[in-house]
Amino acid sequence: MITFDYLRGDEYIQEMNFGTDGNFSLDEAVLDNENYNHRHRVVNHKLGVWRWRGMQQYRQKILDIIEGSDYAVDFGGAASPLGLDSVVVDILETADYNNIKDLPKKADVVFSSHCLEHIPNLDGILSDIKNCMRDDGYLITFVPSWTCERWRAGIHKESRGYNDHAWTFALSDENVPQMDNTAFIDNEIEKYFSIEYASQCGDNSIFVLAKKLRIKNE
Repeated sequence: MITFDYLRGDEYIQEMNFGTDGNFSLDEAVLDNENYNHRHRVVNHKLGVWRWRGMQQYRQKILDIIEGSDYAVDFGGAASPLGLDSVVVDILETADYNNIKDLPKKADVVFSSHCLEHIPNLDGILSDIKNCMRDDGYLITFVPSWTCERWRAGIHKESRGYNDHAWTFALSDENVPQMDNTAFIDNEIEKYFSIEYASQCGDNSIFVLAKKLRIKNE
């Protein structure tokens, strides 16, 4: 079982840095090197969503936010849960709830990893996420980056009970080639949240940390 102590300990770092000197490239998903294979195919069931390099990069920030929360929601995490007493919302049967609108109370953290790219109505789901959250709540999001060609919309296919990739995600400050269904994830999230941080991260992913601001008379 994944615990705060495990994620802050040496054993987790040893698994994540297997076969390396601790250095890594942003493009490990493209390189598909020994370390990527170890994390995603050998110990993937042990690490779950924490196998992603971006989770390691921003581990301390994520853990601090989750540990300080009263009600954390893992959106789309049924196949690879965040854990740490979070509540899972997913279309899969193993989830606690199948619709985020069914949550019994407002969340102060919504975490989502490699999920939003599967949802055609991105604008609608971001609005739903905002509406299910408390003021000053955090949205922690990882999505696949356009830099990994096999993850682009129209190329990436799914056979595990959920949709193919509907979106090819990039950041608004990037010069990107012409691609199908491209969306600037920071611009999309910024329609509903205040972005604190958005950047390319390891394993050809994008990390966005955003906050639902308190708005008077909303």
